[in-house]
Amino acid sequence: MKVPDGEYTISSFIEVVSSLGKGVLSKEDARNEIKMFFYITDVADPTSLFTRFTTKRMGDVVQVQVPRDLDKEGSAKGEDDFDTYYSLRYDEGILLLMSSVTLKEHHPNLGKFLRYSRGVTEMWMNPVTMLRLLEDLEERYPSMRVENFIARRNPNDRSECRYRPKSERRVNYTGLDGRDVLKELKHYYGVHPIKMNLNLAQTISLNVYEEGLFILRDINGETISEVRHLMSLIRDDVLALYSTAKQLRFEATESEHALGTIHTPVVQAGEITFESGPITGPVAEEFVKGSTEFSFMDVILEEGSLNLSAIVIDEVMNAVFDVSGTDKTLAIVPKGDTSFDSFIRFFRHVTETLDSRASFAPLVS
Repeated sequence: MKVPDGEYTISSFIEVVSSLGKGVLSKEDARNEIKMFFYITDVADPTSLFTRFTTKRMGDVVQVQVPRDLDKEGSAKGEDDFDTYYSLRYDEGILLLMSSVTLKEHHPNLGKFLRYSRGVTEMWMNPVTMLRLLEDLEERYPSMRVENFIARRNPNDRSECRYRPKSERRVNYTGLDGRDVLKELKHYYGVHPIKMNLNLAQTISLNVYEEGLFILRDINGETISEVRHLMSLIRDDVLALYSTAKQLRFEATESEHALGTIHTPVVQAGEITFESGPITGPVAEEFVKGSTEFSFMDVILEEGSLNLSAIVIDEVMNAVFDVSGTDKTLAIVPKGDTSFDSFIRFFRHVTETLDSRASFAPLVS
């Protein structure tokens, strides 16, 4: 992807990409697609995320050159050894990266780099949000097609499911009847979409991924406008989740007394509510076995009237926090300087393993 040099605002940059269409692609861009990667960040100047790389400011837009193999970064010499991204501060707390990079090139390179960077995380859309996007599209495009989708269900999920709700499912379906098949699978087998390939109209086709990725298969103003419309639908939910995670904190205050300085901890915790119903002991026991991203220590799990407490280790960010809860709620209690992105990723883990309809809010004491 190559956009003419110049000084751009966010709007003028998007307008230029819309007007040029496939003209922003080079002959090496074999897939003829543009990716729009959305991230949540609390970094005041997103450019600081890319100090490791070669950057060029273009007004409110920053061009970022990323070696195609970060493990061999020093050997990248020619233009063909780099992928070009354009970094835009899309909204308060929302970062947009636009590129024609393939996902095979992105995930092990810049994707992995950002995954391990503090203060930034994918703009994940929970299952409820993904379904709301689909409902909005169906209302505005009655003849739309879902040409391919990936959907899943976790065996501990207690959302609506008619047949064998304890079964783990992952479905990758391709067909012109994908829209109907997705509805049927959701109703009978309780799956929810995590990726959809959409053909909305003759000149509007795009893919939507739960991790906040939109792929423009038609590169034109109509498709980009559609992405901006979808972002307007989910903006409040995304920023509400960001706001909740940002409020969680642990800090010590000092006060002077006759006997000296007293240090008092101040903790703002968060609370996850299981909207689909109570969690059972066996489900909680499976949950605290952990995953590749989160492990649990000093676990206390009492069944009956369920009581759970544990120390959670974020293996990605090397962060630590406490959790405690019952069969209906799970409190997240910060320890030290844990960044908001750990809490968002942990909430995502809960929706993927315990309750796809779970909610997250600051804990009111």
